[in-house]
Amino acid sequence: MPGGETRRAVRRIESVLGWPLYITTSPNQRTLYNFPMQSGGAEMLRLATVRLCEAGIIPVMLVHDGILFEETDHEKIEHAKEIMRSAGHDVCNGFEIDVEADQLLGNGTRYHDKRPIAQQMWQTVMRALEAVGAVPKKAIA
Repeated sequence: MPGGETRRAVRRIESVLGWPLYITTSPNQRTLYNFPMQSGGAEMLRLATVRLCEAGIIPVMLVHDGILFEETDHEKIEHAKEIMRSAGHDVCNGFEIDVEADQLLGNGTRYHDKRPIAQQMWQTVMRALEAVGAVPKKAIA
C-alpha cells in the first residue's frame, strides 16, 4: 500500500515478513512510527531462531532481543553467529548486522545483571531449583 493514509484506511500494517499490526480508530502515533523498528527486530529474532533450530543449534531461551544457547563447539558458535547475521541481512534488505564477539559469554560463564531486582530474582530462581533438587545447595551465588 503506497501511502500512510491508505494504510490507516485499511487499519493494518505489516512487518517486512508479513506480521500484522491491526490499527484502532485512534492509534497512538508513536506506536505507528515505532512499528517498523520493533517488528524488524522481532522478525530478525524469529528468523534467526528458526534457522538455528534447522541447523541443530537449539536455543535455550530468547532473552528480550537476544538468543541464549549453550554450545562448546567453536564451529557451531561461528555458524550461529553467521545465522544471526544473515537473519538481520535478510530482514533489513541487505543491511549488515554484526554479532559482536564480546556479546558471547565464554565456557562456564553466565550473564550477570547487576541491578538489585535482577539479583533478587536470580536468588529466587536458584532457591526454587535447589528446593526441587535441580541444583546443589552451593549453586547460589
